[in-house]
Amino acid sequence: MPSPKQAVVFTASFVLLSFLLLRPKTQGIHILSLVNATQCLEDPFLAFTLHNDSYDDSLSNGTAASILRDHKSTNVTESGGSTTTKTPDPNSWMRLMEERFAERLSRMKAACRRHGASLEYSVSRTLMRNLFYSKKYKLMMCAVGKAGSTTWKSHILAIAGRVVSPKIVHDIPSLQASQQLGIMGTRAAMLSAATTTVMTVRHPLDRLVSAYRDKFRNGALMPTTNPFSQKALKHLARQGERGLVSFTFTEFLKHVLVDQKEERVENAHWRNYYRTCSPCALHYDFILNTETFTEDLKYIVNKLGITETWSGS
Repeated sequence: MPSPKQAVVFTASFVLLSFLLLRPKTQGIHILSLVNATQCLEDPFLAFTLHNDSYDDSLSNGTAASILRDHKSTNVTESGGSTTTKTPDPNSWMRLMEERFAERLSRMKAACRRHGASLEYSVSRTLMRNLFYSKKYKLMMCAVGKAGSTTWKSHILAIAGRVVSPKIVHDIPSLQASQQLGIMGTRAAMLSAATTTVMTVRHPLDRLVSAYRDKFRNGALMPTTNPFSQKALKHLARQGERGLVSFTFTEFLKHVLVDQKEERVENAHWRNYYRTCSPCALHYDFILNTETFTEDLKYIVNKLGITETWSGS
């Protein structure tokens, strides 16, 4: 007999997978996250994150130099016995990373060719709202909610010599590329070979768990006046409730499905990657993944020669 939490995990996974597999227009949640949807029910990470109270949504901390210096890899010795840990050869490591990024781009382009005609997104909206820019390093980043957006914005601010609380990092409009360059300038920068363009993806269920824990307090009571409560109560036909309410993870997923179906612009914390970053229309040089974020970031830091202290959140 499965425990209640295990039942929630299975039910939530089944609801989400049924939605993803049966509705081609919404498969962008998966096709651009570099994850095969058929593997999700066998992936133990969801149960782990729901059971692990110390789950940490942060991605990186420290200086660019320390990221480069502290990276290690474990290799089997020639004797076949124990393993040794050593710093990898920089040239071979860079080649391996280039292959990783090339494979991700290839998979994304293949997904765009296969599904692009059925995907609905606004390039103008991406250019106006979702791109953030560092002039010093000509680094353009598409911010994806619950996939490192706070960390990336903190990094870009740190490059500019500004350190602010993560709580207000999303309230600084000057970070937006459109504020710095204008819409046409942002489009030109995206097309320029001198600009390094990046986006970060995350396992889709991991991303949803993060949104649930953060915005829906992991199922704890929250006031009905909370904007997230109000929208969820509407989508779940619970508008008559007052005071404090709570939402199960399954209810949260049902809310997400209705939000994507009925709202003109769904919430950024679970908006599809293809709608947020328009990667089937705009060129990205690198796709980072939160599961390999430290290594991926090390490569970008090394390639651009970034030396400033980066403070993740």
